[in-house]
Amino acid sequence: MKRILTLVLLAAAVFAPASAQAGKDQPAPESGGGTALEQELKTLTRELHDALLRGDKDTLFSFFDEDFIGTSYEGYTVTKADLVKNFRRTTAEAKITREIEDYKVRPTADSAIVTYHLIERVEIGGQTVGGQYLYTDTFVRRDNRWLLLASHATRLEPEPKVAKVDPSVYNAYVGQYAMTPSLIFSVTREGDKLIGVAPNGERVELLPENETTFFIRGRSVRTVFVKDEKGQVTHMIFRGPGEDHKIEKIN
Repeated sequence: MKRILTLVLLAAAVFAPASAQAGKDQPAPESGGGTALEQELKTLTRELHDALLRGDKDTLFSFFDEDFIGTSYEGYTVTKADLVKNFRRTTAEAKITREIEDYKVRPTADSAIVTYHLIERVEIGGQTVGGQYLYTDTFVRRDNRWLLLASHATRLEPEPKVAKVDPSVYNAYVGQYAMTPSLIFSVTREGDKLIGVAPNGERVELLPENETTFFIRGRSVRTVFVKDEKGQVTHMIFRGPGEDHKIEKIN
């Protein structure tokens, strides 16, 4: 059962809409969509990051619950007290911007779990560096206001460049692939695009890293199509961090 769950979660990561592909069913607040709660929490998240970038310590930590605990992308945990004690303003020479994309809210009675994609760019010394991160934050309602209780950041690997591939090679990849007898993924071709379709009907474009390996914007996983000695596609591999899962082609 644990292995099946791992496969399902990995498949969701491969085929679920992400970054520019995501949010079709939940429009981003800045484009006028989303629920009132989503808009409220996204505004709060934006204000939190803005306070950090301008070095406004008091405003920044006013958004944190006293019991806050965070996990960095490097794997260490910190409390609010740790963050307050070690707070340092960024160097004046650095121009830092942060963009928030694919913001989603999953509310419960008095809390909300938020996920979003953060794109950071740093201009310093005539060079531009930065990174992309996936955040999972938990907000709680205290005295009629939302506070950040927990945060986990995952650094996303830089995306490869989209390779120039003859779209005719996509024809061999079109078909259905079975993760389990009841969990079927489809691959279709739409013009010059290769599209992955999850069992729930969600669609995402598979972008070529080369002729057999494909990626999705905002995700570190890969989809690899494998052929036999006759050149027929027999299966695809979902390749995640430290794991490969073989998914048989059934037609």
